[in-house]
Amino acid sequence: MKKTLFAALPAVAMATAVILSGCDGDKSKPQKPANGFDTLPAGQSGIASSEKVNKFFDVGPVASDIKLDANIVYPRGSKFPFSFYSVGGGSPEGRGKLLPEAEKLADQNRILAGGATLVGPQYELNKEVVDLAKRGKVQAVYTINPVVDGEPMVGSKIFDKWARARKPIQWDKIKASIAEQVKAVANNPEIAYWDLTPEELRPWRKSEMEFIKIGAETIRANDPLKRPIMMYDPGHRGATSLATTCKHLDFVAKGMYTNYSGMKTQRVWNRYSVEQMTGAREILKREKDLTVLALPEMFQQPKTAEEEKMIPTWVRYDAYCSLAAGAQGIIVFSASKRKNFPAWDAYLTNWLTVCKELTGPANIGKAFLFGERRNDLVMEQTKGPKTVEIAKKRIKKTYEGVSFVNIAYDHMRYVFVINNTTEPVAGIVDGLPYSSEIKVKNLWGEDDTMTVPEGNWEYELPPYGVAGWVIYREK
Repeated sequence: MKKTLFAALPAVAMATAVILSGCDGDKSKPQKPANGFDTLPAGQSGIASSEKVNKFFDVGPVASDIKLDANIVYPRGSKFPFSFYSVGGGSPEGRGKLLPEAEKLADQNRILAGGATLVGPQYELNKEVVDLAKRGKVQAVYTINPVVDGEPMVGSKIFDKWARARKPIQWDKIKASIAEQVKAVANNPEIAYWDLTPEELRPWRKSEMEFIKIGAETIRANDPLKRPIMMYDPGHRGATSLATTCKHLDFVAKGMYTNYSGMKTQRVWNRYSVEQMTGAREILKREKDLTVLALPEMFQQPKTAEEEKMIPTWVRYDAYCSLAAGAQGIIVFSASKRKNFPAWDAYLTNWLTVCKELTGPANIGKAFLFGERRNDLVMEQTKGPKTVEIAKKRIKKTYEGVSFVNIAYDHMRYVFVINNTTEPVAGIVDGLPYSSEIKVKNLWGEDDTMTVPEGNWEYELPPYGVAGWVIYREK
């Protein structure tokens, strides 16, 4: 007899459905992260009475295999990278305005307490980012923005301006400015990443690609710790273009703003976006040293009250869809307060909920960073659309209606089921060894654990619902 998710426990899917219905009237209420705040069962080796059960669990990396510094964010350390752009930045009064100091500090403290392992990029607050990281005992993304003849290089249009004026690019001054900025702060261990600007440089412009090459070389030459370098790429970039812009960098970081991009009801756009970044990595043959960062959206006000109730669902889906597709960190754009954006608080509440799950005591993020993807479990969808399509200009691609991820890490399994459709879905997860010693525990939602002696259980998910479980043995 199969265990049904609803019968066995008041599970993730049901909790998500409550959010979708808005029964409690709280537009900012996140998915209850009961287990995301708690330590998960410790991975153990060889404790079940069945050799078949032990063989199932004793695969993949274990925590003791990870030799990276536990106090530093990935890729130099083992902490899961989770950050926000512009922590404490912006103002509801409009562009160019700043918050009162007390409000800025309160926003920053809220994010620091919420589990972020990084702060930044900070844009207008870049000069304060090292002090902010020190105060929060986290790390920072520090922005490098060259200044030439007193003029900061802002946007790719600076290259157009020089071209119109027939002004040669002054590479020596660019290098000198970058070197000066790096040397001024390089002794701060709080800096985890360098953020090279101007952003959104165009892959078809040789001079702009030369800037990235020279900029990255100059940063590395003046940074004794050789910390990794990122640059923001716009959301429409495909794998080939990203392979050009990221050739000399350590990250591929493309905007993937689902609602802003007109993909509100085609949210599998998150997966497509990550696939462009992993595709760039494959083109460059840099699967082991080019880190993929998801840059999801937090800046656009939902159009209706009903849409505002969807924020918890949108946030959770965007995060876990991206991670399932191969993202290795999340930098949310952005924590900046904006005019006509009252949903800021609801978005932040829900992003911090996901952040705590990934970086807190449960450390779910480490499974995505270091775990081994396995195919020894199966997921059969029994209800809902079997496929979903994205269509945007020249982009057209079909994906499965439900994504399934099975990760082995530290003698446990992490299993995720993600509904990519706008309709309810249901199905069965199967393939566990028959044993009453195997436990299946929610990663969020109600803090419940079930035994599945016949090796399977059923799930039900609402539109864009996400379920996650950790599977372990207990004699």
